[in-house]
Amino acid sequence: MDWRQKATAFRIIDRLPFGSTVHYLLQKHVTRTVPRPLVDYPRYTNESFAILDVLRDRIEAGEQQYFEFGAGWDLFHNLLLYCFGVQRQFLMDLTAHMRPELVNEVIRNFQRNPPRKARRIPDKLLTDAALDELREHYGITYHAPSDARLSPLNSGSVGLASTINTLEHVPFDHLAAILHELKRICSPSARIAMQIDYSDHYSHADQSITPYNFLRFSESQWKRYNTHSHYQNRRRHSDYRTAFLNAGFRIVSENIRRPENWEDLLTSVPLDGEFRAYDRMDVGITSAIFSLQPA
Repeated sequence: MDWRQKATAFRIIDRLPFGSTVHYLLQKHVTRTVPRPLVDYPRYTNESFAILDVLRDRIEAGEQQYFEFGAGWDLFHNLLLYCFGVQRQFLMDLTAHMRPELVNEVIRNFQRNPPRKARRIPDKLLTDAALDELREHYGITYHAPSDARLSPLNSGSVGLASTINTLEHVPFDHLAAILHELKRICSPSARIAMQIDYSDHYSHADQSITPYNFLRFSESQWKRYNTHSHYQNRRRHSDYRTAFLNAGFRIVSENIRRPENWEDLLTSVPLDGEFRAYDRMDVGITSAIFSLQPA
């Protein structure tokens, strides 16, 4: 789909009273991106393994309470964490996206093809009592709709935390409050993994544009395409680095990625003045995983 048509579709969805349900039905019956296609499982599993690698030493040290916001539709990552021994997970979503039928699809596929070196495999499908079953059988508490700036968790109670491709969808002026709350609930020894996708998400489905396409627009121009259902803040790696440090986190490591031909792709896009002010290497980063600890 042409990215402009997709933006128009999202604007329509935003105006509907049950927009989230319409969005889900379109993904299920039109774009067929849910349930998660089996062909994509290796990529998403590797993505989760990269997060798991950041958290692994704390899991092995016995940390049990995991926190995540922006868990999504099928809890793929959370079920994989369950496979590797995480006992308690508290998930928050601004919108209640989780669908039991999609979670069950992941459970079935993990049963057929267990993740390598998994300690255990999900063995119970969800029924109409999905929220209770997630909590009682898998140790997963799903809390939505809810705002990550105001969690109900006790101070210092979290030893593990992560987000996967969520922060780029958060208005950047909300981030400081979210990180302040995250710092409050994390123990001094907590380990946090933050994966951020800096690419133009419209380019994921429209191969005619580059991952830097949205950087050609001024903020006022971008508002035309930046819908609530597909919001992207366009902030770059250095912005998040500064935000994490200002919030009182220590950066343990940064795993950054750029396309092999990133310089050619970036040169093809006439950058708006706001993004010309950044270092070019910084603008070229399309994804990263930060490993953080409370300072």
